[in-house]
Amino acid sequence: MGTIQKASRTFTGAKCEGGYRLIHAAQLFMAWWAYRQGHLEFRDLRAYFALHEMVARRCVMERAVKPRYMLQELVKLTGGKGQDQATASIHRLERAGLVTWGSSHISFAESPSQSAGDAEAFAIQFGKIANRRRRIPVPRRTIRWLAKASRPVLVATVLGHLFRCVYAKGQLVAAEGSISASWVAEVFQVDPRNVKRARATLEAIKWLSEKESDHWHRQRHGKRVVVNLQWQEAPRGQRDIQLRTPPRTASSPTELPPPETNRKLLNGFNNQKPAAAGHAGFCSKQDSTPTLRHIQPADLEDPQRVSVLFKQAVQAGYLKDSVARRLEFFAAAARAKRLGSRNSCGFFATIVRRGLWRNISQIDEDAARRALANHPELIYTSGPASTHPASVRHRVDADDLCDRTMIRNLIRISLNSIGSPQRQCSIPSGDGFSRNLNPYTDSPLPPRGRRVFGGLEQCQGGAVGEEAPRTRGVVP
Repeated sequence: MGTIQKASRTFTGAKCEGGYRLIHAAQLFMAWWAYRQGHLEFRDLRAYFALHEMVARRCVMERAVKPRYMLQELVKLTGGKGQDQATASIHRLERAGLVTWGSSHISFAESPSQSAGDAEAFAIQFGKIANRRRRIPVPRRTIRWLAKASRPVLVATVLGHLFRCVYAKGQLVAAEGSISASWVAEVFQVDPRNVKRARATLEAIKWLSEKESDHWHRQRHGKRVVVNLQWQEAPRGQRDIQLRTPPRTASSPTELPPPETNRKLLNGFNNQKPAAAGHAGFCSKQDSTPTLRHIQPADLEDPQRVSVLFKQAVQAGYLKDSVARRLEFFAAAARAKRLGSRNSCGFFATIVRRGLWRNISQIDEDAARRALANHPELIYTSGPASTHPASVRHRVDADDLCDRTMIRNLIRISLNSIGSPQRQCSIPSGDGFSRNLNPYTDSPLPPRGRRVFGGLEQCQGGAVGEEAPRTRGVVP
């Protein structure tokens, strides 16, 4: 190991065992670019490195002696099966503009203009490499190993470390630098996970060694590594064990994932104000109009929404519009709420569509009557307006309630509205009158539908002129 000191910096390097060959960075990247663009096969890329080794072997020959290049030597360096494959590889390299082959000379293209392909795209990708206008001292042992490489990602990883870590100054070579797997993946368009796997393989064969570095340095520049300039390929018996790749997982896809993009993190602080405080939980927007096609549990709880469903059932022909049918409809809703523990809406829809009104019990009808006591306008909505207790209520004065004849007429009107025969009855008074009123609203309860008896009980009332109780409607 030697040291060259200059005014600006100190260069520390060592001699490369087995020698090295100076190859321009553009030549190495042009070969890889042609392979990625589909102009070359992987065996052609390995043949490209084998041709550099063949030229390096004849670099010490005298100028008067002409070199001679043979296909048998190329087949031996690449480990091919025959001269036909070697000849095909040379032809593809020549069509790509990378190599000129002859029996006495081999030349390599040194600029992208001499090779086939998209020069503009090559310049953009090649511009991501720093110090790209130089010749790289590639160890000849590494060149021979690349000529027999088994995976393209191994070649990309080795080239990336040569670009970032290996420099020459005179006869000394420095092989230390910082490199990250993401940089190799971005420049060579490979998957970063495969780059890390390939780097582990290079560390296993002692070609690469990691040097201790700070955490901030690894995050910004990558790991600090050293390329072994004294490295020598392992014997054939140990090569397969050392270069063995990990087995694929069961969920591994057949194709490699694409390279990651947009890796720059956002540095802004926009929209940092929290939202206004609101109710916890999710937002449930309910339709304003209920429908028989999609009944919600809330529709059975609200008498107004049940009344809308009744109108739709009448239009659909499930039942006729009458006070008795309306009460049965509300009783069916009460039965569905009472017995439908899992699907009360489906329970209610089945009663309406199949006409199972006979299954409604007195308990359900009483529950409907109690619910409708606060909404008498929902039960008296059929027939002429003059027969509605709600319309009669606005025409009755408080003084008229003291007259037995007036109250008797109102009872007849109420009985006519539910289809019951007219029967004369005396006026209930005192406690007997208040038993038929809702204790919360002082309004008469809805009729019992089909279960209404033929007449009212005869009750003895007080004398005319007695103070009548407060009422808002008519006693049925």
